[in-house]
Amino acid sequence: MDLRAAYANAVIAHPAGILGGVDFLHTGRVERVDTKSLHLFLNEGIIPLIPPGEPWHATVQAATQYDPTRRPGTIDAFLALIETT
Repeated sequence: MDLRAAYANAVIAHPAGILGGVDFLHTGRVERVDTKSLHLFLNEGIIPLIPPGEPWHATVQAATQYDPTRRPGTIDAFLALIETT
């Protein structure tokens, strides 16, 4: 089996941190998503690795809070959500 993966730093997000004594854990804001790099990886059969628990995760949850079935299960679905939000 030929399985290729790469970590590209394609999702740049910043955590909210601790504000007023409250730890906001993985909440924050997404600065940018390098969709071009992610698409290039996918077109070459390379699985892009995106770390779990980053602020982008909370952003996806907020974008899909009224319809959790829209939460992406694949990189393609993640890109589709980002490009339409």
